[in-house]
Amino acid sequence: MEPPGAMNWAIGCIGDRLKTARYFDTAPVLPEGTFDAYGKPVAPASLYLAQLQERLGPQGLKNIGYDANDDDAFAAGKSTPRPPPLKTEPHPQLGADLALHRPLSATEGRPGREFAGERALDADESTYWFPADDAKRIAFELDLEGPVDINALELRESKDALGRIKAYRVEAQVDSDWMLLSEGTDVGDSKIDRFPKITAWMVRLTITQHVDGAPTLRKFGLYLDAKPPTN
Repeated sequence: MEPPGAMNWAIGCIGDRLKTARYFDTAPVLPEGTFDAYGKPVAPASLYLAQLQERLGPQGLKNIGYDANDDDAFAAGKSTPRPPPLKTEPHPQLGADLALHRPLSATEGRPGREFAGERALDADESTYWFPADDAKRIAFELDLEGPVDINALELRESKDALGRIKAYRVEAQVDSDWMLLSEGTDVGDSKIDRFPKITAWMVRLTITQHVDGAPTLRKFGLYLDAKPPTN
């Protein structure tokens, strides 16, 4: 993406090329920027190693385990291995969960990470978000890490605290503004809300009313249902 008034260069890069608008907007779509040698090896293989060698000479490379700054050095096990795939949980009717493992900020849970907000996004039915009892505002804000089309969401309370959530509101950041997606009352074991398809950058859940201590949430899912039900 090339921002207004500036020029981005991508040299020897790999990966998908995606044209998009600036963050938090859907239009106008910005130019790509300038690609040079896209998908092809370039020399030097590492700009960092080239700068290191210029400062410290060949021994500088050897000090950190490299014999040379070329493709062979990286092919010989110098690249970082891919992490194991994250757990997934596709919904039998709604499809892939687009909220899984996304970064978020949330009302603080109880001490430690056991009850943190990300527990509602980890595809594990045994874990859940459990805010502190004295929390004045109970909410979390999910970063979709780019524009994502959605038209449905699902909420699930933890199995041992069903019925605590009595009112909630879900909003999305669309074209630099917040809009209401859905609001409701009881959640229980599973609550699915559908709405017209929108392109969201962030999604915010606010629990506005609860009973019997702090509410819990074991699942917050976002979906693009290919075949939403007709009224």
